[in-house]
Amino acid sequence: VYWTVTLGNHDSEAYNYYNREAVASMYTDESLRRCLFSSAEGVSGEGNHVISVRGSDGNVTQCFYMLDSHSYTDKDPLGVLWDYDNIKEDQIEWYKENVAAYNLLGKSESAVKSLMFFHIPIREVQYAYQEYVNNSRQNTENVILIEGINGETDEGVYCPKTDEDLFETVLELGSTQALFYGHDHLNNTVIEYKGVILSYGYSMDYLAYFGIAGQGDQRGATVITCSPDSSVKIVHENYYQDKYVPLYEKEEVEIGK
Repeated sequence: VYWTVTLGNHDSEAYNYYNREAVASMYTDESLRRCLFSSAEGVSGEGNHVISVRGSDGNVTQCFYMLDSHSYTDKDPLGVLWDYDNIKEDQIEWYKENVAAYNLLGKSESAVKSLMFFHIPIREVQYAYQEYVNNSRQNTENVILIEGINGETDEGVYCPKTDEDLFETVLELGSTQALFYGHDHLNNTVIEYKGVILSYGYSMDYLAYFGIAGQGDQRGATVITCSPDSSVKIVHENYYQDKYVPLYEKEEVEIGK
């Protein structure tokens, strides 16, 4: 099984044993079998890389863009203010350049389709969910709630406090169909916003908050199926379904609270 990771804010906090560069270097160790992690040279952060999926005819049917959403801003080096950093302009330029390069390889007149993965949700996730709430929790012209809830305190989205141009670039290029992120341990909404899917992943966390080990609605995995025609199916799979047989006995948790 091929695999990769994107780094989050906890990977380089001030009191960690290793800095971000050291953590990233662990994933490029040759002893790790089938790990696709790499870091684009000259681009902010660690682990910015693209993975292309090709059909049996050799044509690229999907690209996966992995971006480093960084950690905290310089004003909040310890993370006590929850002042999260942004994806940087040079990362967005790197994304644009790669979209253009893969489009040249494609045989269709439309852009080669792609998915994007990072850790900290961008501000458009907050904008989309707030628009839904402000409309009496009904869909709008821009927002369609596909599934899930925001279970964080006050239904919060813990995103950066300032905007960047990533979402606007996604709309402009017409390549990326869905953005995936985590970070907010109890949020699992999937929202279509201006035609692009914004999707939390499910969490495997047992430690972040008092009592979270006994909560089960948010724990599991996001299964993303990419078809040869570049279409994508997104399914949240809860860990506590009987079909998932664990190595050790599953703990008792509250479901549907």
